[in-house]
Amino acid sequence: MMKKKRDIQFVYFDIGGVLMHWKDILHSIVKKTGKPYEEVHAAFSIYDIRSCRGEMHPDVWGPLLGKDLGLKSSETLDIVKLSKETFRPIKETHSFLREVSKTHSVGLLTNIHLGTYDMFWNEGYIPHHHYHAVVKSCEIGLVKPQPEIYLHAQKRAKKKPEEILFIDDLLQNVEGAKRVGWNSIVFDTQNPSKSIEEIRKYLYQ
Repeated sequence: MMKKKRDIQFVYFDIGGVLMHWKDILHSIVKKTGKPYEEVHAAFSIYDIRSCRGEMHPDVWGPLLGKDLGLKSSETLDIVKLSKETFRPIKETHSFLREVSKTHSVGLLTNIHLGTYDMFWNEGYIPHHHYHAVVKSCEIGLVKPQPEIYLHAQKRAKKKPEEILFIDDLLQNVEGAKRVGWNSIVFDTQNPSKSIEEIRKYLYQ
């Protein structure tokens, strides 16, 4: 077994962009609506943040998003159905999470839509593992990179800031973690093997 480096004792993984691919849903909406990607992304983001705060379930805001993007009243956007059709696990990270769990406590810290975690679990997008802490934005009304969500996650982990490593695919979320004293690394969704090797070196070499 590899010896732990630094004083990191707890590793938090993000879900979307780290444990699973999710952005293909945007391309699916582009195809369904005929709207440019930038317009779809901007409209999606408005509801995305509200759902991640626990304010709206995708079953509610999917039709609203469709209307915003010009779909007819007889058409609709089923966000949960599109998620099942387009999301994919990042298998390399799933294996890496299990590897890390042999030497560190592991948890999940995620901006996640209201009511979708169980579906992600059942579909295998999230590794089936005993997590020491699972922090879902929709349950506490806080989203990354708000400092309060990291402080909440730190209490759940029961560790000091310097004892935590956070892995996220978005720079602003990584910077948010660093501002509260955490170790944090940007994950490249398009090159998971390279990112995993960098994280492995950070932890063990």
